[in-house]
Amino acid sequence: MTRRPRLCAALAVAAAAVTAFGLLGASGPASAQVVAPTAVPLPADIGQLPSTVKQLVTVEGGYTSTYATVTAWARVNGSWVVRMRTTGRVGYSGLSDMGVGIRRQSDGTTPTGLYKIGYGFGTGSNPGTSMWWRRFDRNDYWSFDARDPKTYNVFQTQRPATAYWRAYSPYSEHLYDLASEYQYAFLINFNLPKSKPYQRADGQWVTSSPANTARGGGIFLHVNGSGATAGCVSVPRDRMLWLTRWFGPAYQPHIAIGTTSLIRSL
Repeated sequence: MTRRPRLCAALAVAAAAVTAFGLLGASGPASAQVVAPTAVPLPADIGQLPSTVKQLVTVEGGYTSTYATVTAWARVNGSWVVRMRTTGRVGYSGLSDMGVGIRRQSDGTTPTGLYKIGYGFGTGSNPGTSMWWRRFDRNDYWSFDARDPKTYNVFQTQRPATAYWRAYSPYSEHLYDLASEYQYAFLINFNLPKSKPYQRADGQWVTSSPANTARGGGIFLHVNGSGATAGCVSVPRDRMLWLTRWFGPAYQPHIAIGTTSLIRSL
């Protein structure tokens, strides 16, 4: 049986905090929709969030569903306030738990759990985020070829002739082939290398402490495509742009992906 994380205690949400959060610099564009606080579920791992985390995206769905409710939360004076809510998409095979490591590369599932939001990337220049932003081009790939562990789940700015990883699915993604979905995207820090990648003389980005080559990589938060994802979380384009401008490094944004069995109501 798959091990489930413990349930967290309920969090109090005060309606007055909506107004208070409007005073914070990272509250997002002035025109952004503020959703009235309601009794909605939060994943169990929320109890693990330190008080320094002020921004949270929750992704709530069923194990076999390819749809999820995506909610952006802000922590104000110790309370969580809903800032935006939309319907998003997850993997074409639904969700998978990480408790016993059942998530595998190319299985089409989105991994449940609590993760940091990493840097942003897209087809254009910085669209207004204070997070670190990378503009990609036709030369760029995301590699997850198990036969080349040092480059596994690492952004590649080129594929030199000496590269051992394969430049086609399911061993890598040519980012420009998904330019519409990756117009605005953020890395979800799932199964990343244990040490910081560095660029070798041949141009490849490698790490001395690779990620788990069985778990898969390239798990992003990005713009909706035509249907379910291959393991990422996606939302409508306007909502993704809102999130892009809302995220701020000072607020340590995280994302929590959970199922009905992992949550309890506020």
